[in-house]
Parts: sequence; structure tokens; C-alpha cells
Amino acid sequence: MGYDWEMALLQETMESAGEKEITRLANDLRTLLPWSRVGIDLDLLEARLGIIKNWDELLERNQTFLRQAKKVAGKRNYLILPLGARPTEEMPIGSHIHVGTVYDYPAATALTNQMMKYVPCFVALMCNSPLSRFQVGGYKSLRVAHNAEWCSTPQRLQHPRFARPSWGEDTSVKLPSKPTIELRCGDSTSDPRLMCECTIFTAGVMYGLSRNLERKSLEYDPDEFFWNSVNRWRAAKYGLQAIFRWEGKEVPVTDVLKEMLNLAEEGINLLGAEVGDLITIAQMIEKRQTQADFVLTIFELEKDPHRLLRALATIFQDEEAFRKYLDRAPVLPLVEPMDIKDHILSKITVEITLHDLSLFSPLSPWDLDRVLDELERDGLIEVKYDPIWGKMYTRKDLH
Repeated sequence: MGYDWEMALLQETMESAGEKEITRLANDLRTLLPWSRVGIDLDLLEARLGIIKNWDELLERNQTFLRQAKKVAGKRNYLILPLGARPTEEMPIGSHIHVGTVYDYPAATALTNQMMKYVPCFVALMCNSPLSRFQVGGYKSLRVAHNAEWCSTPQRLQHPRFARPSWGEDTSVKLPSKPTIELRCGDSTSDPRLMCECTIFTAGVMYGLSRNLERKSLEYDPDEFFWNSVNRWRAAKYGLQAIFRWEGKEVPVTDVLKEMLNLAEEGINLLGAEVGDLITIAQMIEKRQTQADFVLTIFELEKDPHRLLRALATIFQDEEAFRKYLDRAPVLPLVEPMDIKDHILSKITVEITLHDLSLFSPLSPWDLDRVLDELERDGLIEVKYDPIWGKMYTRKDLH
């Protein structure tokens, strides 16, 4: 197991240090820590620890890397800030988790198909971007709501025999570039301990799902596929307060995560840990609190976006800041979810194209068409057929 943990490198002005300085820092860290594969991704420092074989090694390397990175950056008057999105920026910042070495591409594809159901649970657990592009709230992961600017998109269901490599989906087989399976849906984690817990939890879940994979056929319930998409949207919107449609019933995501811990237990044990070691995750589940809720609490104290970024950068220099908040935080209530049809309808104004709608919809084209057809039958929208733009939708109450 391993990760690509993206984080900002900031000047004292809270502007990015820039590609040249991030590259210089990454090169210096590779020299200081020969096992580190740290690099740069666009305008971000990307922590990579190499292949990790057990829990103790993960904790040790994670702590060593982060403290060394902060020390070197500090000497140059820079701050390192892992956060899912900066309040004033568009750029999404993610925690990408890698599991295993792939020797059998069809089997790995079958496993990513199985992971599709569980992706929304990781979105809910790891949401940490409630502020982005001067937008506040509405979602606990604005990064996932915007599909990470096409860097973490809802995954396709692929027949193991006929699948081809792809990039940027929530769960991807990284062949031919790197022989691992990557989970890309997590926001950048501000808590180092939580980053480790999410990494081994992901590895455990994938191990639990790896039994009896079907590599010669593709069987998937269309209703489950639809609700997987809706659950992903609910997770981004409500975090651990979300209620999922799970196996035909409305179930709190926290209950699903408890089931997933049982699923992951054997794999976690093989990696030298116990489920009881995931202490941060357990407390988050118990209180339905996420890193996004912590960020929103800080926002209530400092609402100017520029000063807020400085406050966040300062607070998260304390590696235990989130866990200190979690100890004192209340239990949050479940939130009754918005109907997906109401969400789609809220994005329709006058002559909105299908392309524009797809930017706001978590649904596949087939399922989005079904929702739009239902809205038309209900007399809520009208459809115009344009030879250039295709279908264009208008809300009738805006005439």
C-alpha cells in the first residue's frame, strides 16, 4: 500500500511557492529520505512513501516525511498545508491511495467494479473541502462535487475481459503506468494519523473484496448502479451525516462504514494492525464529524477568505489539531437527503444543454436522461431540440 498525498506549499503571503520551489523542495527531500518518491503534481507537493508493507512502517515513514518536509520548508519561510481545497482557489487537492501490485489486469478490473459501491463511503469519510472558489458550504466536499476538475470522476463499469486502462476515475487500475489500484476520491487529509488510517482501511476493504472475483462476465444491478451515483453525491454534500440507499434501504453511511470495518479486518490484520488501531475513524463515525466540519467551524470564526486561509495554515501546523477538535465536538444529526430530481431541477434555468447539466449531475447519461424525462412528464421542464447543441432544457416556472 501507499499514497500520493497532495499538499500546498505556501509563501508567507499565502500564495503558492510556485513550481520551481516545489520541485526544489521535492528534490531535497528525495536526497534526505532515499525511500521517498516525493514529487510535484501541477502546483502541489505530492508526498509518496514508496511501497509500504505494514502498519508500523506506514506510521513511521508518514511521520518522518511530514516532519522533515515541514522542517526544510520552514527554513525557506514556506508552510505546508494539506487541505482538500483552498478557500480562494479552484485547484482541487487530493489524497490518492494505492493498493497492491497488479499482476492480473482482468482481476484488478473486477475489483474496481466491486469498489464502485464503496467509493461514496470513502468520499463521506475523507471530505475536507467545504470552501473553494470563494464558495462556502452546500457541500462538504466541493472537490468531489466538481469531480476534482476531472481528476476524480465517477467510474465506468467495465467488463474485465474487454477493459482498457483509464485515468482519473474514482477507482482506477493504474496499468500500464504503475501496476497498482488507485482510489482517487479522497480529499487531501489535514491530519497525518487519519491519512494512515484511511490508507490501511482502503487496503483492507480491497483485500476483503478480492475473493471470488468474476473475471469472465459483467453482472451489475442497474438500480444499484444508479444509487451508487446518488450516494456519491450525498456523500459529497452531507459527509458522515449522509443517509445512503444501501441494498434497497435508507441507511446512515456511518452504519455502512461499521460494516466495512468488518470487511476490512482480515486485510488490516495481514498488514500488522487491528481495527481498533483506526481510532480517528472510529471517533469520526461515532460523532458523524469530518474534517470539513472542523473547517466550517473555523470559518464561523473567520469569514474573510484570505484571513481564513492563513488561519487554516496556522492551525494545521499542529498535527493533532483535528483530533483535538474531535474530542470536544458534538455528535451531529443525520440529514434527510435532498431528492436527486430536485437537485437536477435546481440546475436548470433557460436553454441549459445536456453538457452543462452533466457538470452538475452525478448520474450516468442513461440515468440522467431518465430523470429529465420524468421532469418533463411532470410538466416541470420543456425540451428544445437544437441541431448544434442537442437537447436544451428550460424550467417552465421561469417563463
